[in-house]
Amino acid sequence: MSAPQKEQKNTPAIALTPDDVIPHGRCPVCDGDDLVAYTELTFHEIIIPYQRCRRCDLVFMNPVPNQEWYDRLYGQAFWETKSAKAAAEKTQARQKQLIKELQRTDKLCAALDAAGCSPAPGARLLEIGCAFGLIISSIAEHYQATPFGVEPSEMAAGFAKTLGDVEIIAPTIDQLSETAPGPGGEMDVILFSHVMENVVDLNRVFAAIDRWLAPNGVVLMETPNSTVQNSTHIYHPYCFSQDSLRQLFGGHGFEIVSLRASGRPSSALIPRYLTLVAKRRAAEKQPAANGPHSGLDRRFGHGWRQTVKRTPLKFVDRILTGILYAPDAAAKQRAGDLAKAHLAEATGSGEDNG
Repeated sequence: MSAPQKEQKNTPAIALTPDDVIPHGRCPVCDGDDLVAYTELTFHEIIIPYQRCRRCDLVFMNPVPNQEWYDRLYGQAFWETKSAKAAAEKTQARQKQLIKELQRTDKLCAALDAAGCSPAPGARLLEIGCAFGLIISSIAEHYQATPFGVEPSEMAAGFAKTLGDVEIIAPTIDQLSETAPGPGGEMDVILFSHVMENVVDLNRVFAAIDRWLAPNGVVLMETPNSTVQNSTHIYHPYCFSQDSLRQLFGGHGFEIVSLRASGRPSSALIPRYLTLVAKRRAAEKQPAANGPHSGLDRRFGHGWRQTVKRTPLKFVDRILTGILYAPDAAAKQRAGDLAKAHLAEATGSGEDNG
């Protein structure tokens, strides 16, 4: 079991009561019951435990806040808190984050291309949790496609519509799963960029995918790699590894076309992220059941990360990252323009306050 974690900074102060949490009796991915204590985190003086499933290697909150609580967190406080902070800081801080999102966009496009799943011109692309819409609108621009989004925050959704021309079709994944697309309304790509780990009911997620994904469509996903970094956080009911993602998608009728670990664009040496491309399986075939997962690769991964961070390798990593993942001038310019626009909207001035 990992050491308990202190409360994270900049976390919105939303009450969490016993009525807001639900327990898991079994693993929510593989339905296994071989669960072991993993770590604990503190959220406003409340202890939230995590467990690890030894069958599929999923790390998950147990008990976990329900989806209604998370909808309040994201819809009422998450982006509003970030925007209030951004309005008080220099535009450069926001620009740095936007550059990283544009770099992530390049990585996601590269993943689609390498998997042979590049969307055709005119395709329909949907991002779950699209935030300000920069990633999905940039991917759509790259492929000459049309961007759509799901976003609970009215503030973030407004940015996505105004600055990214993203059509918001539902505020939450729950509401998306209860609706169906009209004729020709199915999506060719459904994207989860650091979002799947934020949703409580994974079955509801795949119900939405089943309804909205075109027959030959693909799911594109990126998430923190819990095998090398501790991604436990109040925003993360789930912390995925490659094994748990294979079990999750295989159990819902998908085959994984590509699943890669890398640190792009944040680290050249630490594979902090998992990037996945998946499509529906052609034939009904259940994924092979995993045996007991020792967690040895997890211990090795976390050990490697600490080695890089605490030795001169951190300087090597910094240099290589700067060389390999340096943003180009176009990305810097676009991020700068968007940062000024975001700041103006957040402060309600309609002018450049940078």
